[in-house]
Amino acid sequence: MHAPKLLKPETSLRGLITVAGLSIFLLIGVVGGWAATTEISGAVIASGRVDVAGKPKVVQSLDGGVLSELAVRNGDTVQAGQIIARLDPTFLQINLEMARTRLVDVLSQHARLEAESTDAKEISFDFPSLPFEVTQPEKIKAIAGQQAIFATRAKIRNGLRERMESNVNAIGTQTKGITEQVEALEQQIMYLDKDLQSAVALVAKGLSRQTQLTQIRRQRAAL
Repeated sequence: MHAPKLLKPETSLRGLITVAGLSIFLLIGVVGGWAATTEISGAVIASGRVDVAGKPKVVQSLDGGVLSELAVRNGDTVQAGQIIARLDPTFLQINLEMARTRLVDVLSQHARLEAESTDAKEISFDFPSLPFEVTQPEKIKAIAGQQAIFATRAKIRNGLRERMESNVNAIGTQTKGITEQVEALEQQIMYLDKDLQSAVALVAKGLSRQTQLTQIRRQRAAL
């Protein structure tokens, strides 16, 4: 008798893989068909976040100052050119008055400098056309200040001019005196040269002493 053959269990995974692949394709086909043919009548509610297209704008004044009125509120919609706030004009008005006063002072100073450059006897205050009206007190104060400076500087210039003229006259007098002294010395030298020539001739003829010739030569050398 032959012993019965024992059957070995199938250990290959090929069959399992094939079955799993068919199951997956079948599942995809069923789900896809259901999604394509089924209508969803309900709404899905989920949490989310919505941002506005524009961010809140920061409004800032270039001049600065104290806020006196706010014409809009948080969340209001504004149009281009709309007034949204008003500042207290006190600070700006003070700055404006200071600027106007400074401008008048500069114009007055320019008139004074121009008069000094042309050696004028007085200042011609001709203010140009300004975009604002210059008050009379501002003009009076500016003109009075520049006239005082003009008078003081004119007095200083006149004093310096007189001193320089005096120095020039003194130098001229000294020059004249020195010239006269030089001319006198030249004449003395000329006379001594003539005396020296005469003395030499007389000594050579024996008509004069040598001592007299020596004395004349000493006087000539002293000059």
